[in-house]
Amino acid sequence: EMEGEMVRMRVAEQEQRVKGAQEEAERLRAARLREEEAEKARAAAENDKMRAERGVLAKKEAEAEGARVLAEERSAREEQRVKALQEEMATLRAAEKQRQAAEGRAPAGNAPGNAAPQDR
Repeated sequence: EMEGEMVRMRVAEQEQRVKGAQEEAERLRAARLREEEAEKARAAAENDKMRAERGVLAKKEAEAEGARVLAEERSAREEQRVKALQEEMATLRAAEKQRQAAEGRAPAGNAPGNAAPQDR
């Protein structure tokens, strides 16, 4: 009977050790799951941050491209305006030469008394 009691005690001790080991395994599993969830949350936050930064960068690139296009358009308009002014000046010079030729005198700048102010 004493031997049976000893066996029951050893079985009870073994059951306690198994139960303790199972509880420890469950605690470790829960801790691992919490750590995995925390890591997933950190990764998601990092992805969100990177996505936002890419969005900001894309917006800045689009704004820079828009500014470049506007600058090119302004430059082209200014070049066109300069060309139109040069053509207008050439037309005015030709008209002045024709007017002077019709009046029978030399164009300005060719006769000593008709020199333009910058030529004097």
